[in-house]
Amino acid sequence: GIFFLLGSFFTFSASAQSCVAERVARVRRGQQSAGVKSLQECLITFGYSIPAGATGYYGVQTQNAIKEFYRIVFNLAHTGDYIGPQGVGIWKNLVKGSEFGGGTDGLQKVTSKEDIQAYLLVGNQARNTYLKGGIVGGPMLSDMAGRGASEQALSKSSPMPSRVSNTNVQVKGIDAPDVVKTDGENIYISRSPAYIMETLMDPSGRHGHYPQQVIAETSVMKAFPPSDLAAIGKISAEGDLLLIKDKKILVIFSNASQEIFGYDIIDPKNPVKKWTMKLEDNTALLNSRLANGKIYLVARQYIDYTDPCPIKPLSLNGSPIIIPCVEIYRPGRVIPTDVTYTAFILDPATGTIEKKLSFLGSTEDSVLYMSPNALYVTYYSPEDPARVQIAVLLGDARSLFPASVIERIEKLNSYDISDTAKLTELQTIIENHTRTLSRDDAMRLENELANKTNLYIKAHVRELAKTTIVKIGLTDFAIAKTGSVPGYLLNQFAMDEYNGNLRIAVTIGGRFW
Repeated sequence: GIFFLLGSFFTFSASAQSCVAERVARVRRGQQSAGVKSLQECLITFGYSIPAGATGYYGVQTQNAIKEFYRIVFNLAHTGDYIGPQGVGIWKNLVKGSEFGGGTDGLQKVTSKEDIQAYLLVGNQARNTYLKGGIVGGPMLSDMAGRGASEQALSKSSPMPSRVSNTNVQVKGIDAPDVVKTDGENIYISRSPAYIMETLMDPSGRHGHYPQQVIAETSVMKAFPPSDLAAIGKISAEGDLLLIKDKKILVIFSNASQEIFGYDIIDPKNPVKKWTMKLEDNTALLNSRLANGKIYLVARQYIDYTDPCPIKPLSLNGSPIIIPCVEIYRPGRVIPTDVTYTAFILDPATGTIEKKLSFLGSTEDSVLYMSPNALYVTYYSPEDPARVQIAVLLGDARSLFPASVIERIEKLNSYDISDTAKLTELQTIIENHTRTLSRDDAMRLENELANKTNLYIKAHVRELAKTTIVKIGLTDFAIAKTGSVPGYLLNQFAMDEYNGNLRIAVTIGGRFW
């Protein structure tokens, strides 16, 4: 039987099974045993296709299911010929994770490494469901604003400007990184590595065009008064800049080396490196801000599903910044998560981390906005296919099924289990019903369900793709609130705060259907 959901077809398993993780054992292709049957029951329970059911024989169908299991859970290419000790051990956490209830959009503290592993495993299952069902985020939106410096007319009668503008500023009093910064006397300009074509003579005397690399660096220009304009120094690093004027510190976010440098510029002609912060493997900087003499930055690190915590997103002068499992937050409801966000308060004079906060999320639609009162981080948070599927079946599609089927769906909907587990049971309910129909009636059911599902999507587009917003208070640097809005944000300029209220401009629809 086949059930249409959100533009894709799902092929259902032959029968529902009960997964007992403790019975799963190391087995290989060709074996026939109770251990194989237990493995098959768990695979089927969590939505992996074994059309013949839990027969106890490890054949091609089980091999293909194991291939898919290792791909989804471990992101590994696997032959599927066997399941090893790591694969066996994962089922306990997967079964534990399936017991997570529907939850809310809020964040809650992780209680242990096992807790986060269980959550991530079920989230991975959910991610696979979204990919099959077509509820997939579009290309990640970059939190990049247009660059440009404010121009100011200079008076020849005044050797120094009376006012110096910050660059790329969205909120008054909060500076953002840019490739040009000035303290009113000197200008700091970052140059990315590039190639220029030069005409040179080769050994045979012939002229030709040859690429010459321009070295990446940050130049220091004496700019005021204008009559003294000259290059006076340079730093062998490039990237976006933040300038802490009162402390005479220039911070460089190097794109090339994935490092952050703090330079003492008391003597602009001879900048002195004070500290180095390194972004660790699979870590990227989302963005940063400067306010009240402190740097606020947010990094995101891709999750290692086999060993998700503790995490080490950064190292300072060679010493890693370690965040234990129990200091990480996770979403209250199961959603596909692939990164851990960590927000930091950084002392620019020493590079010291004063405060930090970590939580799980997804890379899609990551945006950072900062107001004088809070730091806001957003990420994509799709609706679960099980909720959509149940809503269709108990809504406009109710008349397509007998009362006994609807009663079972309503009972399933009342259970406090994960949406992923509900989806598996729901597929079994529909499968059992479609097996009782003739081929023509089954095809007619598929078509009518497809039409009603499409109508549901059009009517509920605001509910199907959401953006989660995490608000971090600046006073205690703790999670103040978490909520969600329909649609997605274009960039940081889609948010602002007015009289303590966050205002958001969102786009709904147009990305997925």
